[in-house]
Amino acid sequence: PSVQIGHRVSSVLREIDFNETLMHGMLSFLMFAGALHADFSAIKKSRLTINIFENISSIAPIILESDIALTAGGFTTFELAAMSTPFIGLVLWKNQYNNVECLSNQDALIPLYYSQGRVFDQELRNALSILISDDNLRVAMSKNARNVVDGKGANRISQEIVRLYE
Repeated sequence: PSVQIGHRVSSVLREIDFNETLMHGMLSFLMFAGALHADFSAIKKSRLTINIFENISSIAPIILESDIALTAGGFTTFELAAMSTPFIGLVLWKNQYNNVECLSNQDALIPLYYSQGRVFDQELRNALSILISDDNLRVAMSKNARNVVDGKGANRISQEIVRLYE
């Protein structure tokens, strides 16, 4: 099935009064459009100020510059968590469900489950509004995410492999 998420996200973003929501401030918002299979033409036509990065070799510098993010529930969820960036993890496909659930159970992201209906747009609008407006939530999510993805997983795996062969 075709997922026209780029158009839907930009539509929802246009409806949010960022000036009011952020009390005249602005967060750096990152949407991993490639991971979301977004329609770049719809995003580029919007009146929003959105930086689009294509064919990049490393997303780490971009993540570090972003205050919040919206991404599909693939591997990028763990990269965002490791860098303590508060985000909405969007389950587009069944294989993304466990990633989002795992981090959601640790309060490390706001989970969102894609659907074709209008309910999804409202859920996205609510999730974005909450993430944008709640400083305490973003701080807690950053801390929780960093605790879940501590960067020591490879070491734990190698220790377990060694233990199994001893």
